[in-house]
Amino acid sequence: MKYVFYCVLSLLSLMICSSCSDKDPIDSPTSNNEDEDEDENGNKIEQTDAVSIDIKKYFIPIGEETDTRQLMSCEEFSDELIEAFNDSLDIAIKKAPSKRDKVVTAATFMVSFCRSIPYAYEGGGDMYKLVCRYNRKGLFLKTIEENGYTYPAWGCDVEAWPGLASTGINNIGQRFKNGLHCSSFVAWCLFNASVANASLLDKTLADDFRIFPLSNEIVLKDAVDLIQPGDLLWFSGHIAIVIKVDGDTVTFAECAIWNNDHLDSRNGARWRTFSKRNTDYDTFRFKSLIQMAGVYGD
Repeated sequence: MKYVFYCVLSLLSLMICSSCSDKDPIDSPTSNNEDEDEDENGNKIEQTDAVSIDIKKYFIPIGEETDTRQLMSCEEFSDELIEAFNDSLDIAIKKAPSKRDKVVTAATFMVSFCRSIPYAYEGGGDMYKLVCRYNRKGLFLKTIEENGYTYPAWGCDVEAWPGLASTGINNIGQRFKNGLHCSSFVAWCLFNASVANASLLDKTLADDFRIFPLSNEIVLKDAVDLIQPGDLLWFSGHIAIVIKVDGDTVTFAECAIWNNDHLDSRNGARWRTFSKRNTDYDTFRFKSLIQMAGVYGD
């Protein structure tokens, strides 16, 4: 599984992002690449010049320090950059050799992007169809007009629905930024990897992943040596996805809200780590490992 982690970072050239704005100069156009690769079924993937600009500076390497990326702002990227980001994501997923690898590639791409996707809240009704839950391909970086409704892109303000402030969320006002929550983050990864369809993922909340078709839940403290990238971590009401296991260190990705505080600086889609050997699993927030081998067919 180290292949996936380094494949994504290699594809993006281990880019270090000192800034994240489409007002920055775009320094080097990518060269045309007409080599062919094979997907997991041995079919040829023709690589052309789909990514026409260099996007390296918009991604950062994932390490063992704290993820302190700033939250995404509303429509801060040009159409040209959005196309390049989504083309790069599509190419990286297609090059990943297995379903498990494709899911990890999607999750790694998301949390190595130089802006963190905000934590958002899921409402009901057609006007909130693409608020919080986005089971479509690519990054949601441009507002969508569809079926008479306006769906703000990630990082854009959403009008809070009546009753949201009374749910116990601290410091939330009349508006919040669109993004994802924990289960919709995992669902986005699964959908973009073509592992599950939108109709299933649209109704899968955090606790539902415990009984996700063909998955297998086991107690985490009894399964530390079984953790694989692409497997899920669960505690009541929350879900995350493992993206790397390097010796004793497990790196995972999640979209979380901390202390039920809308303004907590740790909120949003981020990567985090824990030690397999030095973690007290009786007090650790995650309680179960959800093995996804049956889901991925490996």
